[in-house]
Amino acid sequence: IVQTNSDQEKMVMGKLGKHKNTRWEFQKEFRYVLIVIPTNLKNLANSYEQVYLNMVNPNYINPISLFTLDIDDEAFSEMEVTLSPNISTGNQTIVELMKKSWNPSMIILESDLSGKLR
Repeated sequence: IVQTNSDQEKMVMGKLGKHKNTRWEFQKEFRYVLIVIPTNLKNLANSYEQVYLNMVNPNYINPISLFTLDIDDEAFSEMEVTLSPNISTGNQTIVELMKKSWNPSMIILESDLSGKLR
């Protein structure tokens, strides 16, 4: 997402998560990209350089520790989760416990690629 020319660097956030290879068409999924920037949008033009420097600084501590998103109750009740083909037993247990605790109607699906990847 960082594009470097001879005299400048810039972030190209619009390309992040935008394209999906056609070989994954069988996965009927929706993909969303949420970009949360720790600055006031009114001040973004004035603070863009500092925001960028913060994002590429491995020692920067982001002031945003949590971002929540409301999900429509009907959509939540129709949720399907496809497990990674290489999911560990521990992570699968976590998904099942999340279903039990927060969304008993959630459908957990095995990946079509389970057992086919190294």
